[in-house]
Amino acid sequence: MTGKVVGTDGMNALVMGCTEMTDRCDVFPGIPNYERAHAVAKHAYFPFAEWPAASNSVRPRIICLPWAGGVASAYRPWIHALRDVAQVLPTEFPGHGARFGEPCMDNATLLAADIADAVLALPGADTPVLIYGHSMGAILGFETARLLVERSAPLLGLVLSGHHAPHWPSRRSPRYNAGQPTALRSV
Repeated sequence: MTGKVVGTDGMNALVMGCTEMTDRCDVFPGIPNYERAHAVAKHAYFPFAEWPAASNSVRPRIICLPWAGGVASAYRPWIHALRDVAQVLPTEFPGHGARFGEPCMDNATLLAADIADAVLALPGADTPVLIYGHSMGAILGFETARLLVERSAPLLGLVLSGHHAPHWPSRRSPRYNAGQPTALRSV
């Protein structure tokens, strides 16, 4: 299916004729590849991003990584509440929320690498970044932060909740490989 661009504001294009996110429409016609990377990061991983007009003050970015099954919209109230302090960028994982039509990723290392790439593709690469992750988002946040530091991104910090530190052993053995009697006793 091909779409028809009916309006644009530079990077954003309103395309008529694309009914799903999986449609193969060129929603960024005429935009060079380096700008296209910014647009893809903005629209795929950060669907609720607000891009303020240029100003002299640099607000840090808070990248919010939800729990397994969580969606970016869970962090929408943070956007308004923290507007004067930071730019809040809730992350939408493939197969979740607005990206429901895409296949889910089953490899946390690759997902963290994609998130790091999306963060680095955002306009203003020198903007300080703080990562917040909850539960599965904590695991992804740790790995994403590691990759950003490896690539010399300005990481302010890492805030994790709902998961133990990665170097601590789990107190429970995984239930997925336990026999039925053992699994039932652990519940």
